[in-house]
Amino acid sequence: IADQKNIEEEIEVRELACIIESFLDTLTIENRVIFMRRYAYADTYADIAKCVGISEKNVSVRLTLIRQKMKQFLIESEVFV
Repeated sequence: IADQKNIEEEIEVRELACIIESFLDTLTIENRVIFMRRYAYADTYADIAKCVGISEKNVSVRLTLIRQKMKQFLIESEVFV
């Protein structure tokens, strides 16, 4: 029999994943690529810049703005207070 706490944690993880996917849907394709390459694949700013065709500084700025937007999205979704 599965532990009730593990089941609740699994449900919370799945719900958070759905919320993050909803957030990613609000981004442009380019910004989604930048975000995913950094946080899903752990690419460097240099690798991302080369892939997308922008400067490393621009990658840095975009990631900062995406994180701010994500924080606001999570607050509005009542996930992050």
